[in-house]
Amino acid sequence: MNFNFTNNTTGNPAADYNSKVGYGFASFLLGDVSTAGETTPYDLYGRQKSMSLFAQDSYKVTPKLTLNLGLRWNYTFRFHEKYGHWANYDLNAIDPTLGIPGTLVFANGGGDSFEKNEYHRNFGPQIGVAYSPWKKVVFRASWGLIFMPASVPYFNGVPNGFAPGFKGTNSVNTPFNWDSGYPGVYQPGNRNVDPSTLFPLVSVDPRALRAGTSSAFNIGVQYELTPNTRLEVSYVGNRANHLADTALAWNEAPASIFFNLVNKYGAGPFNYDVASPADAAKFGLKYPFPNFYGSSLAAVAPYPQVAEWATLNWYYPNLLYVGLPLGQSFYDSMVVNVVKRTGRGLTMDLSYTLSRQEGDTFSAQQEYNGYYTPVQDFSNLSQAAHTLTG
Repeated sequence: MNFNFTNNTTGNPAADYNSKVGYGFASFLLGDVSTAGETTPYDLYGRQKSMSLFAQDSYKVTPKLTLNLGLRWNYTFRFHEKYGHWANYDLNAIDPTLGIPGTLVFANGGGDSFEKNEYHRNFGPQIGVAYSPWKKVVFRASWGLIFMPASVPYFNGVPNGFAPGFKGTNSVNTPFNWDSGYPGVYQPGNRNVDPSTLFPLVSVDPRALRAGTSSAFNIGVQYELTPNTRLEVSYVGNRANHLADTALAWNEAPASIFFNLVNKYGAGPFNYDVASPADAAKFGLKYPFPNFYGSSLAAVAPYPQVAEWATLNWYYPNLLYVGLPLGQSFYDSMVVNVVKRTGRGLTMDLSYTLSRQEGDTFSAQQEYNGYYTPVQDFSNLSQAAHTLTG
């Protein structure tokens, strides 16, 4: 429980000089509480299942040729909360008041989920070949399609603990003396929630169950320099797609819109508030919805109501994305490896790697929630994916 004390009880609330008299600590000693609240118990029971099958075997086709074949299948079921205590800021649903995309929706029972799309065809083959045409030479190559589990921040039972409207309250907003006991009454939660009062908003992407894929491949040759020394030169690479990273979305307009405004009007629009259709028209902008009041940057955002709330209420980005399968990475390398076995069980292993990596994803975990991204234009992620990162 928490209790708040002010100077009103020991001061003179009706006087103009009230703020200069009385003492909150004195009110505490008298037990005169200004407001109070009791923490209400609340548990969320997130549920999700997954399954996988794997088979692999090696085949000695000839004394010189060996094949290694495998196949893996993964499937992840939709996430749900046991009692349906879960909400989502749906970016595709139309707000019934504003008439634009983006509105708060609630799960319809324990079997409902905001991970709408399911993916059954996660078959990942793996093929390996070893061929020794001559006594001291072995050629090796392999390719495999690897499915990575969907990564979603299931903090506090459901993604980011976002379950507004389900937690009850027990608070007292009128003065009382605690000698008479705590007069608060538990009030159950309800779905009549104003999303503008929520920080942060959480939006689960309907593709959140889509597993990332990594196509890994290599080819190389091994040569026996001496009975105790082996030289290997290989090319190793991979191409990854649909990697989960919620840093790859942002409630901002494409760079083309920014550049268009700058080329026409300079930096003026970015220091300008939009409060009417006339204000928007001054810089060729569309007025987002009636009674909108925010910056010009908020007016051109994909979800201007969310940007307006961030500007007026929070002064910080207030939309967290969950399960965006948009990340890409590209890796190429040459590896030179020398291994020498010496006496008494000792082995020397010397390697050199020359590599190049590109990509637009940096972390599979969406820590509150991707504010680290260096991506400049979220409407052109393919360009960002080919930015040199390592």
